[in-house]
Amino acid sequence: MYPLDRGEGDLETKFGTIYGEEEIEAVAEVIREGAPTNDERVRAFEDAFAEYCGVKHAIAVTSGTTALNLGCVAAGVGAGERVLVPSITWIATANAAALQGADVGFVDVDRRTSNMDPVDLGEKITDETSLIIPVHLYGQPCEMDEINEVATDHGCPVMTDCAHAPGAEYRGRKAGSLGDMGAFSFHQQKNISTLGEGGMLTTDSDELYRRARMFQNHGREGHSHEFTMVGHNYRMTEVQAAVGLIQLSKLDELNSTRIRNANVLTDMIRDIPGVVPPSISEGVRHVFHLYNLLVEVADFGVERDELVKRLGENGIGAGTHYEPIHLAEIYRQRGSRPGDCPVAEDVGIRNITLPMHPRLTRSDLEFMAEAIRGAAGGG
Repeated sequence: MYPLDRGEGDLETKFGTIYGEEEIEAVAEVIREGAPTNDERVRAFEDAFAEYCGVKHAIAVTSGTTALNLGCVAAGVGAGERVLVPSITWIATANAAALQGADVGFVDVDRRTSNMDPVDLGEKITDETSLIIPVHLYGQPCEMDEINEVATDHGCPVMTDCAHAPGAEYRGRKAGSLGDMGAFSFHQQKNISTLGEGGMLTTDSDELYRRARMFQNHGREGHSHEFTMVGHNYRMTEVQAAVGLIQLSKLDELNSTRIRNANVLTDMIRDIPGVVPPSISEGVRHVFHLYNLLVEVADFGVERDELVKRLGENGIGAGTHYEPIHLAEIYRQRGSRPGDCPVAEDVGIRNITLPMHPRLTRSDLEFMAEAIRGAAGGG
């Protein structure tokens, strides 16, 4: 069956947004002004993003990882405190807490969505847990009502990792407004981007905002020289914010394209034995940063890694997002063990992600579907 006739779009790149002339002109305008570091455009981007998410405050930062770390600082996470994260996520979710000296615990995932399992959360949380970080994986919000109920019962704050989910919705509310804080990434692979890196922390809490803003800006209020906490420099630049404002204005349209492409691809592959397309929960808007499949080897006839290899031979940038991070060497050294999150361990050897970005054409989707179908049964 190989090689197949190639699609017409960008299949080797897995993710990412679309930049246009508007972003180019915005960058040029900031450069003409001397490229200031952090000024009016950053404030405008923060205000617009907070309004978009339906929260009071937003703080623009250098990356999604620093947004997560900033949220941990704001929540008072420190040495020896326990923070709970899902096992299936990018490792930055856990590292952001570990950098504060926290003891990171891992929660198993829902088999349908790979999002944090509220039942396992309820079994693993204690009154000593200082923060829960659910991840809206692949662009689909978690079951936040159940997670927040568990958190409230234990007096524990929640910071949602929204790196995959700008514009996603849960029961009519935007990602970023579903916990005490929300952490976003504007990395080059995300649904919107600010020139390769960038992030945002959102919150309705005046106190969390105050602490986060101070730490982001060297531990001071505004431009004063009164330093009342040990801080860092997580500030976004004006040129990134200028691009971010335009990207935000396009976000709903870009996400709609992702959703449409995902639905078309699902219709094309849903009849292939051994291929389980994404499961979308009731009451959510899934914005498909990633398009994930589960491969049932007994029915499909080919191992997951072999399928990834064969798709790669046809120029399709398939991936395996993500491996269970409680099995990562650094967290095994800290006490995690196989068997801690059995569903995540099973999902981690069967998941596969396909390119899903707004540059894909129908020809690209047909090409991917044909490649998967051709690989079934060892073909």
